[in-house]
Amino acid sequence: MIRKFLKAKHWQLFLLMIGIPVILQFIAMGAIMINMSSGKDPESAIMINTLTLFPVIMIIYSGLFFG
Repeated sequence: MIRKFLKAKHWQLFLLMIGIPVILQFIAMGAIMINMSSGKDPESAIMINTLTLFPVIMIIYSGLFFG
């Protein structure tokens, strides 16, 4: 597994360490925006559950990035 990381090009490492978390955060923000833009009153519990994904995503990827 380490050899794969050592042989990876810089753009592959960038996509793995930065691209995936950013895409996941865009998806989470899109879900929040869709929930808010619906005609009904947005449910705060769903939005709070979605917002808890941000620290989890960053902690996981920071842990992987900094080892």
